[in-house]
Amino acid sequence: MATTTYGTQYAQSSDLVSNWPGVSLNVADRIDDVSFKGNGLNDQTGTSYTLVLTDAGKTVTLNNAAAVTLTVPTNASVAYETGTCIYFTNKGAGAVTIAAAGGVTLNNNQTVSQYSSGMLQKLDTDTWVVVSAPPSGLTLITTSTFSAAASASVNNCFSATYDQYLILVKMTTMSVSTSLYMRLRVSGGDNASSNYYFSGPEAATSLTTTISASRSAGLTTGFATGINGTMPGGSSITMHSPFLTEKTRYNAAAISGGGTDVSISNLGGMMSVTTSYDGFTLYGAAASNLTGSVRVYGYALG
Repeated sequence: MATTTYGTQYAQSSDLVSNWPGVSLNVADRIDDVSFKGNGLNDQTGTSYTLVLTDAGKTVTLNNAAAVTLTVPTNASVAYETGTCIYFTNKGAGAVTIAAAGGVTLNNNQTVSQYSSGMLQKLDTDTWVVVSAPPSGLTLITTSTFSAAASASVNNCFSATYDQYLILVKMTTMSVSTSLYMRLRVSGGDNASSNYYFSGPEAATSLTTTISASRSAGLTTGFATGINGTMPGGSSITMHSPFLTEKTRYNAAAISGGGTDVSISNLGGMMSVTTSYDGFTLYGAAASNLTGSVRVYGYALG
């Protein structure tokens, strides 16, 4: 008996006739499996995985709380037949990035959020296309917590998958009374250029009937989140098209403080330059230890 690359048994000329019924049944079962159930699952729980030949026709599941990289190898490493399809599903909270090995062209690449699925199809020797359909509505992309940190950076949360994002910031404490700012980020580095513009109304003390407004132009500090002081605070930040090569716009509704010392604000602004960003950093305008959490969601149209 012999076995194909993909695990199907077959009879050779040297095998006995008595062996053929069993082999024929195995082949028939294999055909039924592939026809009705697919080629099976390959469950991966690490933070990186490179596809192998036996993944052809299978569904590769990725399941990790941290970011995961799924790599498509070169034809010289793994010689898939042209037209091969490989399916994938992200079961974990960490976003999955489909990466191309050097020399591989990967079209329509997307970062895959939790419970999203897709397919890789080989179009030519080292050319693949990613076909994925993120779920409609609001989808959690990543969560992050930080404790007594000078800053908190979230990388690879913006991608071509979504145009709009919701960022929920919960600040438990700031060791110094200061304002919490957000800088946009690309390839692991913050944009500290003087291109941040924002304005908006604010009620800075509790029970006041006075609303003040401010405008900040050409700052290097980034966008204000609306969280101020040392008391707990929260901000709901909507980012518009951060990954697209156009002017990124944002608005933030925030409340911070405790007891009778409360600050309420509604801010909005934009970057004056057209740059594609894949993440952001939170930090205090004055050096401060930050403790809190952040959750990033993507908006998908149904």
